[in-house]
Amino acid sequence: MADLDDFLGMILSGVSHARRISDEESANIAEHYKENPLLAGMSVPRLRIPELIIDIPVLIESHQEKQANELRPKELIVKDLLTSLNESAKQEKDFNPSKAFLNEYQKTMLVELEKLNKFSRAGKLISKETVGRVSERIFIQLVRKNKLKLSVESTRDVQRNLRHDARDAAFERQAGISKLNVNVITSEIKDKSTPANSARIKLTLREEGLEWGVIEHDDGSTSNLLSPE
Repeated sequence: MADLDDFLGMILSGVSHARRISDEESANIAEHYKENPLLAGMSVPRLRIPELIIDIPVLIESHQEKQANELRPKELIVKDLLTSLNESAKQEKDFNPSKAFLNEYQKTMLVELEKLNKFSRAGKLISKETVGRVSERIFIQLVRKNKLKLSVESTRDVQRNLRHDARDAAFERQAGISKLNVNVITSEIKDKSTPANSARIKLTLREEGLEWGVIEHDDGSTSNLLSPE
């Protein structure tokens, strides 16, 4: 028996890794073409999969209700973020946050985390990335407001540390999702299948590529963005 999401995830992950292996082999072939004078002027073969259709029978065995996510108490999250800022101050020569700066950061983060708590209690999914981005956004806002003179490198390093520590500090327990437990063993599907507990999953996968880009902001901060190739 397997979770349906894990089962489908393995299939999708397998297709993605197959593309990676294919691209790695194309890179090896490209090196071979470059070194061979008879092949150097030819195009390097690269396999792509415009569309892949997978048809799979499954036996539905049980259903598991989702668990609500649970943010840590906001005071504890903010305490960890203040520790992160103080550690960054030790590492970055031009980052010397005043007590007023830290107090304002603390106060603003508490307000923002309370907003996230309300979303969480309403059943909306709050991710670690959400908390990380809030911690960064408030930092940049206060740097601009207080006109701190930070180098591009220091700004980027403090942001990175805050985002990392905010993600680690965010949750007591992260939300699960509703799960279907399915049996994918062909012989058991044949023996146990009924109209009430069986289904067929037909997946049509279309390939798209992504590439990393770096966006530089006016204040020297940067952010990474995955976009279609």
